[in-house]
Amino acid sequence: MEEGKRQKQVAGLLNEEMNQIFQRLGLTMIEGGMVSISSVKITPD
Repeated sequence: MEEGKRQKQVAGLLNEEMNQIFQRLGLTMIEGGMVSISSVKITPD
């Protein structure tokens, strides 16, 4: 099923916020590896 416009908007906001949280907590580098969130998918209710 295709994601709706609202689902894509919410997923984009979640992606941005989660990446900012990781950066603030210093979780971008763990044991020599890089941590990032590449995509977020929202399922319809």
